Amino acid sequence: MFARKTRPTIPMTHLPNHSQEQEKSQIKTVETKSFISFPWKLGFTMPLHSFFNKQSYSGYIAVIDPFHGRKTAELEFIKRLETACYKINVGLFIVYGDRIQNTELKGMSLQDLDSTELLFVLALHYNTMKTTRHKTLMVLWNPLEFHTEKAWKNVLSMDGFLSAYSDIIDEEVQRRTSNPFYGHLTTTLSDPILDITLLDNPKPTCFYVGNNWENQKNPNFIFSEIITNNRVKVLELVRRLNDEKLVSIYGPKDAWTDYSCYVGELEYDGKSIIHEIHKCGICLVLSSDAHIKDEVCSNRLFEGLAAGVPIITDENPFMRKWFGNCLFYIDNTCIETAYQQIQQHLEFFKSNPEETINKIRLSRYIFFQHFLLDKQLQNIVSKV
Repeated sequence: MFARKTRPTIPMTHLPNHSQEQEKSQIKTVETKSFISFPWKLGFTMPLHSFFNKQSYSGYIAVIDPFHGRKTAELEFIKRLETACYKINVGLFIVYGDRIQNTELKGMSLQDLDSTELLFVLALHYNTMKTTRHKTLMVLWNPLEFHTEKAWKNVLSMDGFLSAYSDIIDEEVQRRTSNPFYGHLTTTLSDPILDITLLDNPKPTCFYVGNNWENQKNPNFIFSEIITNNRVKVLELVRRLNDEKLVSIYGPKDAWTDYSCYVGELEYDGKSIIHEIHKCGICLVLSSDAHIKDEVCSNRLFEGLAAGVPIITDENPFMRKWFGNCLFYIDNTCIETAYQQIQQHLEFFKSNPEETINKIRLSRYIFFQHFLLDKQLQNIVSKV
């Protein structure tokens, strides 16, 4: 059985007294290495030994792009995975339909790679089935409510799993299969990590981005009615904040035509969203009912932590378990109550800047210790 991991208690009184520079020394910031990508020429194949002989990586991981470059959280995560892999000296193949999409091996089938050249294949979504002989691991960060019979068939085809710290999801998978767990992987990142901001913005707003769940007008909308129903309360709260000019909204224009606080779309480059959250000054992290039920979080939490801003969130047990009172909570079972609580938090930020900054520092300390993507990835590589 997979052993549960308990978060160590880090009281506020034990917060390291360090500056921004000392905080940043806990992580290693590097430029992402650009992969050289050539068109796959008809009749030309690069000998595999030539490709691998000239690389200095300790190994390679292949990640399956479940939606083939479409603007989803999975695409954002893949961009961040490139950075994390480079930090730990591991190469990354991006794969769709069993074909490599990057590097000089673009167009080659993953089946053509020897297992000794590939550490493992990473599946990010339950719409993906194991299709090669290579060890394939699935990350368990999608709530159980979203899994159909076909989704479970895909999940159970995997050789192993990566926990996102949801005991509920992990135990359900363990009930269905004895295939092992190889560590933890959350919807997190390694870079960029920005300075803590609070006093720099005289009129902060709550950052909110809605891309797919909110954009049901999109003909390519891929989510079920169950998932969209999960967002009803969230959208009602965003509407209330929009009416009071307390939010900055990002995402596809078609999804937000009736919202005066709509700002625009964001690049899916793994970093633009961090800078926008930093500029807004506050990050709104709102979970679906399904995420709350299964005690699993989305990427927005880690983006807000990386941006160095106070985080307003709902009563998702994941948040309480890991970050305690370092975050600012609301009860979104009642929209008016949640709205009033957000107003109270905004007033607290203005009246108590030092205490707010202290809470941000402690939440980032926990983030640096347990949730940096390169650290999680290194632990997985060491166990595979």
